[in-house]
Amino acid sequence: MNNIPKSFLNERGCVLLLVVLLTVLLQSAAGAQGQAFLLKQARSVSEKSPAAGFKLYESLCRKYPYDLSLLYEKIRTGRDAEKPPRLEECNRLIEADPLAKRYRHIYTWRALAHMDNFDEEAALNDCIKSAQLGDKAGETAILMCKLYQAMNRHNEAIACIKEKFKLENKEDSYGHELMAYSYSALKQEESALKEYERSLALDPNNLKVLLNHAVYLEQIHRGKEALKDLERILKIEKNNDIALQLRAKIYYKLGRYKECISDLNQYVQTEFNKEPAPSALELRAEAYKKLGLSALARKDLDRSKQIRDKH
Repeated sequence: MNNIPKSFLNERGCVLLLVVLLTVLLQSAAGAQGQAFLLKQARSVSEKSPAAGFKLYESLCRKYPYDLSLLYEKIRTGRDAEKPPRLEECNRLIEADPLAKRYRHIYTWRALAHMDNFDEEAALNDCIKSAQLGDKAGETAILMCKLYQAMNRHNEAIACIKEKFKLENKEDSYGHELMAYSYSALKQEESALKEYERSLALDPNNLKVLLNHAVYLEQIHRGKEALKDLERILKIEKNNDIALQLRAKIYYKLGRYKECISDLNQYVQTEFNKEPAPSALELRAEAYKKLGLSALARKDLDRSKQIRDKH
């Protein structure tokens, strides 16, 4: 890390610039000119560091509480800085612009605020409103899909992503992953598998999709096919605990007990597994039994019981 050149606007530089700009804000004799200058600089800072830009917009909003354009920029920058929008702030913008002509995406952002308050119905209504106003793709489509999935309305979730692909005239790995999940929930196995394949074709080394695909194959009793995905995962991340346990489970079902034990040994011995999952110890015990190693099996079963009793 010490060899990385320090650019003018690295994280530290953004913070220093933020302090300077705030000083200008507080000392500015010409309020309107100071505001315009700082707004321009805030946009520049946000491009380099959304987190620093968000802090600057927060300060500007406190200084100019009635300037809704600043509030909008604060929320927009907050999305990039992973700062969730606040419901009351979104409400102010919607009251001023109910058709979202000036403040695009504001209904979708309010939907996120509703989700933070665990109000899925209100969030979905805002997503639908956003779509009715023409904001049907991008974040709106993804959020609406997830909400439909949470409500077990999987056909509508799939339709959201298909519409998104059509509007954007392109497909993405995440959209196909979401559709795969919905098809699997609908027990449409071949459709689910096709969506996983399409997702991986667009992002071959996505560990999450590889793992979900492998888990699904094992669930539908096609564990042998899942081994290819698990091998790819473990080449990228050799101590992936979920992949090791799943492959061990498949090896056990295939009668490959030594390989099952080998994977579980690796899982148990990894640095972050001071207290392994009892199910992993119990599976290894069963594999030991199959090989006639009853003493080792008993040791694993005793340790599993201790962990379960502890929790």
